[in-house]
Amino acid sequence: DVVATDGRKPAEAVSASIIIANTPPDATFSASPKGDALTTEDLVVSVETSDVDGDDVTVTYTWTADGAATTYDGDTVPAEATTKGQAWHVDVQVGDAWDTLPAFSADFDVVNSVPTVGAARVDPQLAYEATTLNCKGGGWRDADGDPATYETAWKVNGSTVSTDATLTGELFDRGDVITCALTPIDDESVGVPASSAPITVRNTQAVVLSGSIVPSDPTVTSTLEARVTGVIDGDGDFAVVRYSWYVNEALLDTTASYLDGNEGWFEKGDTVKA
Repeated sequence: DVVATDGRKPAEAVSASIIIANTPPDATFSASPKGDALTTEDLVVSVETSDVDGDDVTVTYTWTADGAATTYDGDTVPAEATTKGQAWHVDVQVGDAWDTLPAFSADFDVVNSVPTVGAARVDPQLAYEATTLNCKGGGWRDADGDPATYETAWKVNGSTVSTDATLTGELFDRGDVITCALTPIDDESVGVPASSAPITVRNTQAVVLSGSIVPSDPTVTSTLEARVTGVIDGDGDFAVVRYSWYVNEALLDTTASYLDGNEGWFEKGDTVKA
């Protein structure tokens, strides 16, 4: 009320009133991750609000995936709900009972995760020149669920000799040192390779295919000869044949390829083996 006076008699009071208008709430927004997201990351929108009038502030979230509505209505979409290649979008509306702020929006593109491998191993560990070697991996991990796929590289004595899945003796010899490396790959990315421990190619034992003793009907005066047919060495080494003679299963003290009956090595009825 406003009252005017001249000091003697006050005038009638004049009244005026106003209504204090609502002050809209204030809000700050942030999104994580920014832009691209992996399938191992939650999609999160953080909102901080204030209202100078002390009014209750409401925050509404609307999430879509590839343009389609979803059931998510909070500040987070869990990582397990996302799939490689999806495009997620969120609109955030903040307001009180009287005013609504302009919507805040954020976009998330779910991208490929790079695969990893924990270890590589040459298999089998005991290798000979006739062995076919494989490079086996362990600890494959791909957050997108892509199947285990590798690029293989073989080294012999430090030099790369093949990128095939297996390695055969055509490319290594006895005494060579062999390692392999596996690089994890998927349809979009190439990971960090894992290298195996080295193995050394072992000597291959020579093999006699068949043997015989002649003559087949000896007497105590016969000279018995051990004859060998087909000596094979997988490493291509020159093979030396060593002889052992047994009479009635007892080992004789000779390494010759023959036994002379006149020297008393055997008697009638003995069983001789070479």
